[in-house]
Amino acid sequence: MNSEKSIVRLTDEERQELQSIVKTLKGTSQKVKRAIVLLHADASVQRPCRASGASR
Repeated sequence: MNSEKSIVRLTDEERQELQSIVKTLKGTSQKVKRAIVLLHADASVQRPCRASGASR
């Protein structure tokens, strides 16, 4: 596997299209999985930081 990481920055239009694919499960399962991965990798969206092991 390739261990290089790439920065993903989606436009609003691209993000909306990927969200639509995931929401409606439109396309093959591989396409939906790739859409999910791209949405999670999107660097242009601020997400709250997860605390590691804080709730244990």
